[in-house]
Amino acid sequence: MKGKALKTVFVLIICFIWINSSFSSHFSYEISNTVVKILSGMVTHAEKETAHSLMPAISLNVRKLAHFLEYTALGCAAMMLKLKSERKLTDVLFLGMGIAVVDETIQIFDGRTSMIKDVWIDLSGFLVGLLLVWVGNCVRYRRREINALQGRLFLIILVVLTLCFIWGNSLMPASISGVFSERIKELINLFLSGVGSRETLAGDRVLRKVAHASEFGLLGMELSFLFRNVLKERLTAVTFSGLAVAVIDETIQLFSAGRSSQLKDVWIDFAGFLLGVLMIWFVGRIKSRRGRKLCNGCN
Repeated sequence: MKGKALKTVFVLIICFIWINSSFSSHFSYEISNTVVKILSGMVTHAEKETAHSLMPAISLNVRKLAHFLEYTALGCAAMMLKLKSERKLTDVLFLGMGIAVVDETIQIFDGRTSMIKDVWIDLSGFLVGLLLVWVGNCVRYRRREINALQGRLFLIILVVLTLCFIWGNSLMPASISGVFSERIKELINLFLSGVGSRETLAGDRVLRKVAHASEFGLLGMELSFLFRNVLKERLTAVTFSGLAVAVIDETIQLFSAGRSSQLKDVWIDFAGFLLGVLMIWFVGRIKSRRGRKLCNGCN
């Protein structure tokens, strides 16, 4: 995309964000409630009563997620402009923060709530957008053939979907998250009884921790495989990316109804991420040794 077109897209996204913030609180609630009603049509009749009682909390999370995605798109456009103009990354970050602060300030004059935590949600989405374009740019300049490029693009999409899944789960209020955990626990207990085991899962606390560690393990594997050819050089960046995702994940839970945010959960998530990185590294080492043995055998 050419520079002028990028600037136009960037300005249009800012206008879209600020115009949405200029709407009245009633209009904003109506839009988010409509989205919630559409989603509630996908659940069973028994769950609709629960969903109806939780509509204010779910509606709030829908709005937060929408803001997050708006700023993700803005971050993508900003990073593309940075790569073309060679501006400093700090300038881009301060620009994103300034836009978020102005966005929340606009809401003060429309009878809507304006809170500092919303600035951080917006800025988090902006950072994700920057990261996505940066990863895509790294992949673009390291491609060797079309098949390899397609594989990497697939991995990038997979990473984005995994991030959405992880952070989307953290946006859910405790009551909704508890329903999902309870159903998964029932499925596991059903499987255990099917294989003849007398052991069953009593609570869902351990299940939740294992699920979080598994999510981050998958993310670690995806990022390690994405940078497998330069993993040694990019190991620090990959590692800190995992830690940043874990910190953002726990920060999101501060704003989800009934959820708690604990430092030990950051370490559980990060441990799962490191385990995923280690698995890809270990498999890579085995393949490398086998390749060397085959070469020695040919000689």
